[in-house]
Amino acid sequence: MIKKIGLFFFCFFCCVGVVFAEKNDKPDKSLSKLQKQQIKVYVELQKSMLNAPNKTNDLLKKSFELIAENSVDSYSEYSAYAQKLQDRVESLLAEGKTKSAEKYTQLATYYFKIAKANKKMIQSFKNDDRTKFEEALDSYLETESIIEKNNFKIIKRDWLSPKEVKEVILQYMQAKNRNRKDNGDSKDKRKKDK
Repeated sequence: MIKKIGLFFFCFFCCVGVVFAEKNDKPDKSLSKLQKQQIKVYVELQKSMLNAPNKTNDLLKKSFELIAENSVDSYSEYSAYAQKLQDRVESLLAEGKTKSAEKYTQLATYYFKIAKANKKMIQSFKNDDRTKFEEALDSYLETESIIEKNNFKIIKRDWLSPKEVKEVILQYMQAKNRNRKDNGDSKDKRKKDK
């Protein structure tokens, strides 16, 4: 049953990707250059799964490469920020502000965890270990979600998660369908007016 549901979603996203590629090769202008590249690679990946399965591994590797390259900067940012928070904890403890120190310790722990996930993504990409890369990516996204739920600051990342890529494509398709309906309604109205 689960495999059938997974297969359904896989086929659905393949179709969405193919339709997206046919309608417009240029994603939303508000996306960064890296995010546009990710969407393009994702669409090519969906097409290759249908038409050229031998090309799929290369495209999958390219999608991971885009995340891994950006993880180098993200690792540095999260590590530096986590260290600043750790220094702040020591200062707060010296001042006797234990409650604030606990909050900063928790946040520093999350930031160190994301930095560790970034490092693991970089290393597993270099070692061509897809399983470990995906585990590190999941860990990164899970920790980022926890940070967000606790209303802590998230350092903006330039790359999109696979789920976010799919969401962008779905939003694009919904906007295209709305535009098509609006244009169709306008044409129908003009015909009635004549």
